[in-house]
Amino acid sequence: MATKQQTQNKDGFKRRSSNVTPVEQIRRLPDHLKSGYVYKPTPSVNVDDAFNVDIPLSANWGKAKHRLMFVLQTVPGRDMAIARIQNSKTVQLAGDGSPVRTSIYGVVGQSLTTLSAITKLRGKTPVDAASNLAVGVINWNAAKTFHLDARRAAVYDPTFTQRVKDLIEKHNPTHVVLCGHNVASSVLGLSSAPLTDYVQERLGWVIKKDGRLYTPSLDLDPMLSVKKDDGGDGDSGEGAGALADLLFAVSNHVAHLLYGQHPFSLKAIKTTPVYINTIDKFDKLMTVLERYDTMALDIETRNLTSYNNAVHTVQFAVNTEKGFVIPVDHPKGPFTDDERLYVKKKLRAFIGRRSEEGRKTFVGANIKFDTRVLRAALKLNVIHHHVIDVTAGEALLDENIALLPDAIRDHGQALMIPGDKQNKRWTPENLRAIYTSYENDFYYKATFGKEQRNLTALISPDDPAFLMYAATDVVAVLAIAQMQVDRAKVQRVYSWQEQRFVPYDRLFTLHRLYHMGRQSHGLSTMEQHGSAIDLDYMISLTEPSSPLIAELKEVYKQLRSLKSVNAVNDELIRGVGIATRGGLFSRATAGVTKVASKSAGWLFSFNKPAHKKALFIEHLELEPLSFSEKTGEPTIDKAFLAKYAETYPEAKLGQTIQEIQKLLSTYVVGWIKLLRADPDSISDKHFRAGYRFFHVVTGRLASFKPNHQNIPSRGRLAKLIKRMFRAAKGEIQVRADYSAHEVRMGGIAARDPKILKSFNAGLKLRQQLLVTIGEDEIKALEDKLKMEGDIHIQNVFTVFKKWVPKSHILRDTIKNIAFGLFYGLGLLSLAAGLRTNKIKAAVNELADLEKQVKDGSDKDLTADIERIQEELLRLRASEDKDFSNEAQDVTDRFFAVFSGIKSYLDTVSKHASDHCVVSSWTGRQRRLFRAMSGHQAFVASAQRRGKNAPIQGSASEIGISGTMLSMEQYDLFKARQRYMLKTFPKFTRVVHDASYFGVRYADVIPFIWCYQYCATFGIADEWSKRYGFPIPVPPEIEIEMSATEDEGYKWDWTMRGLRECIEKTADALVAIGNITQDERSDVIDQILAPARDSDMMRELQQVFPILNVPAIPDELFDQLTRTVPLPYRDGKKK
Repeated sequence: MATKQQTQNKDGFKRRSSNVTPVEQIRRLPDHLKSGYVYKPTPSVNVDDAFNVDIPLSANWGKAKHRLMFVLQTVPGRDMAIARIQNSKTVQLAGDGSPVRTSIYGVVGQSLTTLSAITKLRGKTPVDAASNLAVGVINWNAAKTFHLDARRAAVYDPTFTQRVKDLIEKHNPTHVVLCGHNVASSVLGLSSAPLTDYVQERLGWVIKKDGRLYTPSLDLDPMLSVKKDDGGDGDSGEGAGALADLLFAVSNHVAHLLYGQHPFSLKAIKTTPVYINTIDKFDKLMTVLERYDTMALDIETRNLTSYNNAVHTVQFAVNTEKGFVIPVDHPKGPFTDDERLYVKKKLRAFIGRRSEEGRKTFVGANIKFDTRVLRAALKLNVIHHHVIDVTAGEALLDENIALLPDAIRDHGQALMIPGDKQNKRWTPENLRAIYTSYENDFYYKATFGKEQRNLTALISPDDPAFLMYAATDVVAVLAIAQMQVDRAKVQRVYSWQEQRFVPYDRLFTLHRLYHMGRQSHGLSTMEQHGSAIDLDYMISLTEPSSPLIAELKEVYKQLRSLKSVNAVNDELIRGVGIATRGGLFSRATAGVTKVASKSAGWLFSFNKPAHKKALFIEHLELEPLSFSEKTGEPTIDKAFLAKYAETYPEAKLGQTIQEIQKLLSTYVVGWIKLLRADPDSISDKHFRAGYRFFHVVTGRLASFKPNHQNIPSRGRLAKLIKRMFRAAKGEIQVRADYSAHEVRMGGIAARDPKILKSFNAGLKLRQQLLVTIGEDEIKALEDKLKMEGDIHIQNVFTVFKKWVPKSHILRDTIKNIAFGLFYGLGLLSLAAGLRTNKIKAAVNELADLEKQVKDGSDKDLTADIERIQEELLRLRASEDKDFSNEAQDVTDRFFAVFSGIKSYLDTVSKHASDHCVVSSWTGRQRRLFRAMSGHQAFVASAQRRGKNAPIQGSASEIGISGTMLSMEQYDLFKARQRYMLKTFPKFTRVVHDASYFGVRYADVIPFIWCYQYCATFGIADEWSKRYGFPIPVPPEIEIEMSATEDEGYKWDWTMRGLRECIEKTADALVAIGNITQDERSDVIDQILAPARDSDMMRELQQVFPILNVPAIPDELFDQLTRTVPLPYRDGKKK
């Protein structure tokens, strides 16, 4: 990309255009920063095993007005390895090929760009590299200490620190960047006491000491360490240089330092608490709140649950001066019972308001907790007010700060939360850490702090220390939210609408409010409701009669029948010298049951690494794929078993053993423990996962305790786990899954006309099917949909000019190529996928032929079977690279047809490598500053992630936004209905692109109408208007009903098909005991009641038209609502 020339400003300084890329900054730094480094000896360290690193200084160091010194906590091992060793004790920092040197160049260049933007925003003469800036680097850790524990390593600190102080005094820098937790603590003289040593939260602070300016920053070594898997064709994933993306944060710290003060400081904020202890004060406050559109909101509660909780106080702030504290259900509060009811009634009316005209914006930190508890306490279905979560704002401004706990080490050890008695690991996502990062360390100095918040019931709400804490919680978040917009102003984002880089603040403000706010509501709702669980069934899976235990026993039996395993067992017994009696694999999982064989003479255990090594490496002589870093022994892990599973039955059985043990330990025993630890779950037998967006850099959601994203989804064993999720009494489960979602988002982002045409063709066929009456016409459309309605079959036709069935290998090939390209996979990975597809196709074909023989086919299929068997042997003996040419050919043909996709991927790849950032059309940025290191694998990794991140982020965002738009609109629709719908659907969980709901019988049909429209056409229209980026093809969803998740009934978009789904789901409810056979007809009538109300259906179809079809013939509605349903179209009886 062409860059603009430097321009002369009125103050006489030359400033670079903000269009200059970070990588270009490296190339364009003045020569004295690039080539002027000279190496001069420094005093040696008087400790054992010390080394001496020469100090690189710019040639103009002595004359420069501004001298910027980087103090590196660690001399990176890569630099040490390639450095020219002068003697046994002295080394140099590496030359221009060094990632450290290249990264420092890039950090300086990027910081100058940021500095220019800060100066424009705040005003002040900048430091200019062209005429008055010099750079130097010194090291702090001057001896090998990595092999020592934290206590022993800390003994070296005084010596290292004194050396650095002497060198700083000698070379007299004006600005010092302290790169590392320990060097910053030591040089700045910070106390090691738990509540005062919080260097990790003061990164980017500007501290004046001894006449010069310092800033704590990050140690470069953890970021730039090259892992073993950071090579090859570059398909090692997010881990290849991921920590190096924090170079963006380092450059911001340096920009603050060069500016001379923290440009976004909030240290001047002082809070005045206002205690609302009378009804008169409360009423006056509510009047004040009505006058403001934006306000901070926070609550203090008895505990963290949704339903077994009490709201002790509610706090508001409308400016950054006063925080109002209302004691609602505080046990020591001033209100009488009647007054408390009055307060809650008014709060319910205010917070639960549906009117668009009176909609407010609530600002908070982790506000999903506050809205979750308030919805439950105030008995609200939906909170329609906007929310701003400052935690989300921090993630939008730099998503990589979630990696800080991995990058910051205290003498090699992970940091713990200061002052936390449970010794929890430190994270940067809480309000204390965020507020401190803006130079306000109130929470570290307060008498009542975050550690005491579980004591609120024991302290009077008018206690001054508590009031100050509670009031600061709201004042702080309001100040942070305002300052985040200023931070966005000094960043730039690529606008796909304008096709150029623009200031980030407009898109940041939109994204934080409309998407991240809506996402916060969604996560809050899921954490409140959770998914209904069949606890009795879960417990049954741990018993001896469990199908999982029976399956495990059968696998053991098959393994013991193999000659190789018996041979290894004999060798093990001979080595021990006795015949051992005991279990084959010890326990399937601790605390469940002992399932192993009890026969004498058996020692081999698949749970013992040495036994697996004896089997796979020594006996079968298989090539290991990796080795343990601790022992150096070959690792028989998941990747190893997957590699050999198709060829060796030992590996295939090993995979099954590990899978079953994982199911038992994680998804059965582990989940039972989690359920029993949650008071809400004990009460209602709903499983509540936690959700967060802070730790997922792409924009996707993460769930934990448990991780719903990892629940097995396919296969016979997976169904046993999915069976645990069931409909609660009075509900059915509704699942809405986005179809071909990321390919669709990729096509939209690329504006590729051919792939968009393919998606539109499928949509038109579904719209036709919805309004078609005749059975023959319906059958013809369904047959056509099987081909032309499948995007991957459509793509096969577009590329290869032929229609193929869904089972054809070309469909899987083109599907994997499309997904692989959007995920930025390299050629070798695409080839591996092609090889896997061929093996899968051959296995399926062989199974089909063998079934025909078993069924007594008249044909002689011997030759065909032998041909496929030979083909399987050849495929399994092949390597992934053998299919590289074929993968390249399919890729070339795909790009030749879908040229828009190629152009888009090339563009974002270049953005990643040159600008170190890519963005989605909503403005979500993925900062890939690993590319600034110059390390080849890191740059390749940045390019891969750059291709996928905008698509994956957009896909996730549109999914959760579509769901919450549906919930909002359904609540508004419900409010307009005066004669039914007294219940409300529960948003229970998200798994990848699928959303799950617990829906009461009377809500099923109207909610499905609402959801299918809002989550597709509705959200597409809203986003097109909001972000100015037209979405020509709406997302597509598939709707499924079920009583238990292991068996669902998918709606085929016909009214008759919808009735079949309802009938079959009712049968399933009978089967699991939710209803009796006698109740079945009544339940179906409850579900169909809204459809039999012509006024309601008329409004539903008008407001939420199915597939955007304006009208559905009455004759088709009759197929849905008739008293006696039509026969099932699949031929099965009702």
